[in-house]
Amino acid sequence: MSMSEFMKSKGLCVEYYNYVYINTSTQYRYRSNYPFADVSYTDIFDLYRRGVINGVEDKIFHPYGTLTREQAAVIVRNLARTIGLDTAAAAHAYADDAAISDWAKTGVAFVTDRGLMGGVGGNRFAPKDTLSHEQAYIIMDRLLTLAERQGGRAEIR
Repeated sequence: MSMSEFMKSKGLCVEYYNYVYINTSTQYRYRSNYPFADVSYTDIFDLYRRGVINGVEDKIFHPYGTLTREQAAVIVRNLARTIGLDTAAAAHAYADDAAISDWAKTGVAFVTDRGLMGGVGGNRFAPKDTLSHEQAYIIMDRLLTLAERQGGRAEIR
C-alpha cells in the first residue's frame, strides 16, 4: 500500500488540484494548491504537509536532483519524529562541523546519535556529499529497526 493509499484509507489525505483556465488562445489563468511547481506526486505533497520534506527553494522540489548527506539527515529526523520516535540528540563534533549547514545540525546530531548515519572517515560527516542509493537503503533499514526497538509506529499517521 502506498503512503497515499494508506492516508486516503484513514481519511487523512488532502485533495490537491491543479487547474488551468483558458480564456483565449493567448490568455489563461493557473490555479493550484500544489506545494511544488515541478512535481505532481501526491505522495510527495503528503510528506511535505507532514513536515518530513521541504523543497530546495520556494515552490521547487527538484525531483531529479541529488540528495546531500545533510539533506538526508534532516529528512530522516523529520520522518522519525512523524512516526513517533524521540528525536532529541546530543551534537557530535565532526572535523568538518563548520561545513554542516545550520538548518541541518539537529538532523545530523540525530542520525549520528542513533547510529543511522556516521562519518565517512577521518571524523568527517561530509555534509555536502551526495547520498548514494545504497546509503539510503541502509539508513532506512536502520530507522525501521530503531522504530521497532523504541516502539514507534512503522507507518505515518
